[in-house]
Amino acid sequence: MTSRNAWIDANDPLPIATQCELAGTSRSTFYATSRNMTPDAEELILLELIDKEYTWHPFYGSRKIEHYLCSLGYCINLSACSG
Repeated sequence: MTSRNAWIDANDPLPIATQCELAGTSRSTFYATSRNMTPDAEELILLELIDKEYTWHPFYGSRKIEHYLCSLGYCINLSACSG
């Protein structure tokens, strides 16, 4: 199946769903293989900060974590940057 996923091009004007159907593979396998990328340095820093804050405050939701990161100067969401 891996070789069939190589036939699919995300930049092609033909929709990915159609490309997967023509290649005889499911969309989930295409997206699952494309998610196996290594995170860059900034993403690793953010993941570590989120992990530490969530360890101290496990009841925090995504909005409070977002506010915490924004207070540290990390703009992770366009709406968080404006306020």
